[in-house]
Amino acid sequence: MNNNYSPDAKTIRIENVPLSASNTGDETIQVDIVPLTAQKPAGAYVPPPLPSDQGTIVVPRGQQVSTPPVVPTPPPVTPQPQPAPSPVSSSADDGKTRLFKPQAAASSISVPQEKWVLGWLVAITGPLKGKSFTIGYGFNTVGRDRDCQISLEGDNTISRRQIIIYYRKKQRQFYVEKAPESTQMTEMSDGDIVTSVPTEITAGEILKMSGLTTLRFIPFCGEDFTWDYSNI
Repeated sequence: MNNNYSPDAKTIRIENVPLSASNTGDETIQVDIVPLTAQKPAGAYVPPPLPSDQGTIVVPRGQQVSTPPVVPTPPPVTPQPQPAPSPVSSSADDGKTRLFKPQAAASSISVPQEKWVLGWLVAITGPLKGKSFTIGYGFNTVGRDRDCQISLEGDNTISRRQIIIYYRKKQRQFYVEKAPESTQMTEMSDGDIVTSVPTEITAGEILKMSGLTTLRFIPFCGEDFTWDYSNI
C-alpha cells in the first residue's frame, strides 16, 4: 500500500488496498479526508496558554501600540525643622516709635565756666525795657559797646564801658564798681554813685545807668547756693 500524505493535502490517495477478502485485484481508491486538528509529533514545541483577558489590550495587526510615558515617583519630602523665634522684649514691642538720641561727648556739651549763671540784670526802663542779661563768672562789663559782657547797645547816653559787676564766692556776695574808662555816673537805689571802690549790691538793687536805662539786679547765687568751681 502506498500512502501519499502531506499536512496541507485535502485528499489521500491509497493504492493497492484490497476491498474484501475475496478481492485480489489491484485497485485504487481515492478518499476525501476532512482535516482534523493537526497532531504534533512528540517532542514538538507547545506554546504556553494565553494569560487572562483581565488587563490585556488586544491590538489589531498592523497598528502600533503607544506606550504611555513612565512618570517617576518623586521622593518623599522630609520637613525641615524651623528655627525657634527669637524672644522679643515687651519694651521693644509696645508699638511706640522711639527716637534715637546719640550721646555727645562730655567735652562737646560742657558749658564754659564764664557762661554759668550767677544772676541777672533786667532793664525796667529805656529802649531795652523787658530784656534780661545774664551775669556770669568773672568780671562782667556793662556798657553800650557790643563787646561788653552785658551790652546795652541802643542807648547812646551810656558809656561804652560804664560799670563792672562780679561775684565773690568766699563772701557769696556781688559787687559793683565804676569801669576805668567810664564818663557817665551810675546811681544806686539809695542815691549813692558807683565809684571805683567795690560796693556790695543785694537782691532788688536798682542801677540807673542814664536818663533812659535803669537796671534791676536779681541774684542766683548767694547764701543758700553757690557753684563749686573746684569740680571743673
